[in-house]
Amino acid sequence: MLIWFIAGIGLLVALVAWSMFRQVIGLAKLIALAVAGSFVGGVGANVIAGNGFELEPAGLSGTLVGAVALVALGVIRDLNKARRRRKKRRR
Repeated sequence: MLIWFIAGIGLLVALVAWSMFRQVIGLAKLIALAVAGSFVGGVGANVIAGNGFELEPAGLSGTLVGAVALVALGVIRDLNKARRRRKKRRR
């Protein structure tokens, strides 16, 4: 149950990010980043809280924070890469 919830939160975060940054980063990359961040954040928060792999509030908040953080890092990285490419074209 927890894995399906984590994947669902990751997919939801990816779709919201894709609607905002469609030209910057691809949907497949966003989904991969969001699901990975959701999994790491959710499991990490549950382990730190001592809940193991159960669906608890600590894991829910960790899932959301992890997904948003990893997606934000991916978008920032791709924005910087696009900015560097534009600078090279101007030269």
